[in-house]
Amino acid sequence: MNRWLLTRVTIKRFIILSALLACARPVVAQRCTASWVSATCIALVSPQQRADAGWINPRNFRVLLGAATVTPARVTCETRLADVLPRGWPYQPIYRHILYLHLAVPAPGACAVAVQATNGVLLATLAAWQTDATRCVQVDSIGYAPDDTGKIALVGDWLGTGGALALASKTGSFSLVRLPDGSNVVRGVLQCLASNDVESGAAVYAADFSVWRATGSYYIVVDEVGRSLVFQIAPRAHEAVLVALLRGLYQQRCGTAMGPPYTAYAHGICHTGLALLVDFRDSMDAVMKDLPARVVRPEVRMDCRGGWHDAGDYDRAGWHIFTVMYLLDAYTLAPSNFYDGQSNIPESGNGIPDILDEAAWGLQWFVRMQDTNDGGLYYRVDTAQYGFGLPQDDHQQLFVMQKYPKYTMYAAAGLAQAARVLAPYVERSRRTMLIERARLAYAYGVQHGAPAEARSAAAAELYLTTGDAVYHRDFLAGALRTSWSYAVAPSNLVDTAAQAACKQHFVTMADNDLREVQRHAYPCFTDGRAQGLGISAGLAVAACLRAYLLTRTPCYRDAARIAAHVQLGLNALGRSWITGIGVHPPEKMTHAPSLQGGRGMVPGLPIFGPRRLAADTGGTHARLLWQVSEPKPYPWMRLWAPVAEIPQINEFTVRDMAQVIVGYAGLF
Repeated sequence: MNRWLLTRVTIKRFIILSALLACARPVVAQRCTASWVSATCIALVSPQQRADAGWINPRNFRVLLGAATVTPARVTCETRLADVLPRGWPYQPIYRHILYLHLAVPAPGACAVAVQATNGVLLATLAAWQTDATRCVQVDSIGYAPDDTGKIALVGDWLGTGGALALASKTGSFSLVRLPDGSNVVRGVLQCLASNDVESGAAVYAADFSVWRATGSYYIVVDEVGRSLVFQIAPRAHEAVLVALLRGLYQQRCGTAMGPPYTAYAHGICHTGLALLVDFRDSMDAVMKDLPARVVRPEVRMDCRGGWHDAGDYDRAGWHIFTVMYLLDAYTLAPSNFYDGQSNIPESGNGIPDILDEAAWGLQWFVRMQDTNDGGLYYRVDTAQYGFGLPQDDHQQLFVMQKYPKYTMYAAAGLAQAARVLAPYVERSRRTMLIERARLAYAYGVQHGAPAEARSAAAAELYLTTGDAVYHRDFLAGALRTSWSYAVAPSNLVDTAAQAACKQHFVTMADNDLREVQRHAYPCFTDGRAQGLGISAGLAVAACLRAYLLTRTPCYRDAARIAAHVQLGLNALGRSWITGIGVHPPEKMTHAPSLQGGRGMVPGLPIFGPRRLAADTGGTHARLLWQVSEPKPYPWMRLWAPVAEIPQINEFTVRDMAQVIVGYAGLF
């Protein structure tokens, strides 16, 4: 063999040997975070920037199980969007790569575990899975009512390229374990709900422990699979959620300062400047930058202080009248669940239930926005750019839009309802003022062609408040029967057929949610825009509770409870969709005061969460969810990331918040 050939063979052997060594040595060599998926699977969040063949080689890892050391049977992977890097446009994705280390047999339940690279570098440590909740067992992390007939845990997970988690349990049995003594108070067998659920990617099982009614602290253990978080069984388990939602709405107040002793999420007084009137009304999102050019001449400046910031930024709008009305609905359907001092707001201690104080705060903005000369309501207040700093730092010029017959008429409904509900707590003169303004708004709406749905709502409320037969005739002359107040009014005040039709409207809405519960292994709900797990579930709580109160049919109460469980952890990602509440609540969302305040997320904000949206739905960064998530097809129930720049999944509205309050008001 000549020297040239020898040299070539030597180089080739060196390349092959180097490649083999590369596959054998650990590719992941930095400290990772790890968690139990199940007793046979560890999730390792890797700092590596890409997945390749070496990255998922089982020989790269050693798992120390007490005195035993094992090599994973296989390694699978998944990639998610973790965040975006706000440099240039569009922003660049930050990836989260997850390795799933599959063990051949369940890990010993009582021993801590370490994951090492093959060169001995410690990658992560975990507590024993019997003492650390596993990802594959999901529960309502707040709790269950003793008489809840849907006390279930769901069991299942998706392992990226590894597909659905295969349960290692030979018996398929689970236990309800009581704390602090650790006794097994219920034994049962898992029920298979779906062997291949495409929405979640999981094989889904249910552990039903509805038979147990005793109060206390508990967790679920599935044999050789994993255990759940600790949760409560208690009659008022969800009261803390209701209070958090009320406080979250208080945090949305505009035109006032926030701070101790009412909240640690402080900010200064905001948006008190006079607003310039513009010559049109439209969706602000489409025309915001044109506002300065649309100012009426001569200039009209208006005091538009108060109300609530709509969502993650600082606009206020006519549809916030529904926020007022839903708060009033919540109080009337369960008055014993509300009291003065409940949510620690500045008005606490005045002898009025805090929820009514909150409604009155929002109502005052509508009083300010109404022109008493003709009764019309100015529509919306906004700025030419979104306000993304702290509220007091948003010094942009405010603009107010022209009067809007639709929301003027809905304001008539809200003003009339408030005059009736607040009557025991306010002076007669204030009640009279609210009724007079409601009449003015109604007349304006009629004169300017307000739509039928708004006119129907206002006619019903004005009739029930004033007893004026003119409004009753107007309500009955219309075809719509969608008034909650009319549905629950005393039977001697209403037309029997019209009231039955109003009741049926709300029952039909709840029936849609009942069908959704039955159609999915992991329950999800439709919010009118998309199926989802966050705000969609919260709205379903309200819809089903309304139907239950109208019919006293248990299936509606059960569906409401299931929807609450979904919003609070009984979902494919096993997390809560209300900030500051339950397990793994949203850690970053579309909410300027939270992002700029430096204290984390303001508690009590129910975000949209994962939603079944099209791949091209929404803005630039929303599409990153589909582009980044691997492998494909990626289950939609897992398409979520804590990215403030994606409002489609990470924002909320005060209207939705108030609806969710309606649901939790009647849940206990």
